[in-house]
Amino acid sequence: MTSIRRAPALAVLAALAIGGCQAPGPAGGPALTADAANGAAASRARGPILVADRSPFGSYLAGLYAGAQNDPESASDFFASVLDADPDNLALVRRAFLLKLSDGQVDRAVPYAQRLVEAKTDEPAAVLTVAVDLVAREEWAKVGALLDANSKDGTLALFGPVLRAWALAGEGKHDAALQALDALTEKSAFEPFRVFQRGLILDQAGRSAEALAEYKVLVDSPAGHWVRAVEAYGGALERANRRDEALAVYDAFLKDSPTNPLILAAKARVEAKGKPPRPLATSPRDGVGEALYAAGSVLSQDGTQDLAERSLRLARFAKPDLAIATSLLADLMEDTGRMDDALDLFRELSRDPILGWNARLRAALVLTRQKRQDEAVTDLRAMIAERPQDLEAAVALADTLREAEKFADAAIQYDTAIRLAGTPQNRHWVLFYARGVSRERTKQWDAAEADFRKALELSPDQPLVLNYLGYSWVEQGRNLPEAQAMIERAVALRPNDGYIVDSLGWVLFKQGKYEDAVERLERAVTLEPQDPVINDHLGDALWQVGRRMEARFQWNHALNLSPEPEQESDLKRKLDRGLMDQTASNP
Repeated sequence: MTSIRRAPALAVLAALAIGGCQAPGPAGGPALTADAANGAAASRARGPILVADRSPFGSYLAGLYAGAQNDPESASDFFASVLDADPDNLALVRRAFLLKLSDGQVDRAVPYAQRLVEAKTDEPAAVLTVAVDLVAREEWAKVGALLDANSKDGTLALFGPVLRAWALAGEGKHDAALQALDALTEKSAFEPFRVFQRGLILDQAGRSAEALAEYKVLVDSPAGHWVRAVEAYGGALERANRRDEALAVYDAFLKDSPTNPLILAAKARVEAKGKPPRPLATSPRDGVGEALYAAGSVLSQDGTQDLAERSLRLARFAKPDLAIATSLLADLMEDTGRMDDALDLFRELSRDPILGWNARLRAALVLTRQKRQDEAVTDLRAMIAERPQDLEAAVALADTLREAEKFADAAIQYDTAIRLAGTPQNRHWVLFYARGVSRERTKQWDAAEADFRKALELSPDQPLVLNYLGYSWVEQGRNLPEAQAMIERAVALRPNDGYIVDSLGWVLFKQGKYEDAVERLERAVTLEPQDPVINDHLGDALWQVGRRMEARFQWNHALNLSPEPEQESDLKRKLDRGLMDQTASNP
């Protein structure tokens, strides 16, 4: 059995965190800290869903199916057609509104939102959407009237004061706008958000010194390590001709986030004595867009993906050139399995002068995840031709070649990436690990082992490396006590990883510790019940402890899990004859 299954699809580029601007620093945003979001949904399938029954009921069922398939575009179209037959059904209006909003069709979502608001449905997302549309239309008085007529709970507890403030700013009433933000003081978690919005309003009013003071308060606070706050403060310092201070602010941020493209670009601008940037918000519409992006950045890390997506969609509607919102939305689409949407957004972003390069890299990696490796390789080779010394592109190409199982080419490309990385740092362990995997797959074991050892030298407690090297030794019948110690460390680091737990069971089996092996392998099967190799291993161990009916059951189950041809042949032999001796092993 080959040990490549010990290397789950690993995006080295992501592990190195090169060029990332997904989220604003450790605090995740200006208001709340949050846990990283997890989970993935089924990939969205492009193209219409064919429905034989074009009746309202048929369209309704098709809309439900499209929604379940993570295809809001088709789902919203189906529900819109149902509404033609039942226009007063507010449940359908709400569903169509949310689907249009999730698909980025904000202009088409607004009429549905207006109907929900008029019907007093108490739908905060609808009120917010209508309010953002009013700001975009500069209908300032209507914004206040809308907010007065609706609940101030839920998301409107945050956005209501912000929308009211920017509507007042649109009327030139900036002091009143600042007072409107005081409503945010009722919740301490909103304080960084309030300070940031005060700075934006003061900047938009031309009160630069006051704005700079607000930004400094934010940057000096625990929530201050946030890319948008640093951009705002640094930009205000540049406009005040305090370039050295701006440079110090950027350098402080880059100590913790050394590859952030936005701050790297700001630093380069200062060093080149370039023209200072404009304020982040030059209009009320910009300010609302910034507020929605800030909320979306927090929500995206808090596991509330739907709310994050809606905030980011509205942010792009309010401020269409807000590239960082497009970047985060594309990340969110990728994280939730909507690969076509992610690809569209990354390609849209590829035209941005600062984030465009990173977006092109991310687009290539999305193509790789879609098994469109040839397209990804073509795009990445073109990028490398533009920037031969770019580490990010070199790593992305190596990752893609490895995902395509072109291991010899991948190993050569990792050579280039390691050379470009210079003196190896701790974070470069992943490059040596990935090259080691590629070399192992091309039967260059000595070179592969050297890479795994180098990866562990750089970062000793990497469970993937510990497991891969230890398991490889087990397969070769070498260094079994050392292999067991390595794998036990990996299990301690990842106790719920079925593949690593299986490795521990397998090394125990190879040393004749069959009872202990059964215990570990039964847990591994519980963690990864659909893996043919793990089920096969358990069958072998059960056979050796005399539980032969159960062993045959496991082998038969493994045979039904689409094993590789060599393993399939071995399983059939064992089902026919059992294990020939106590040292029998899987391919």
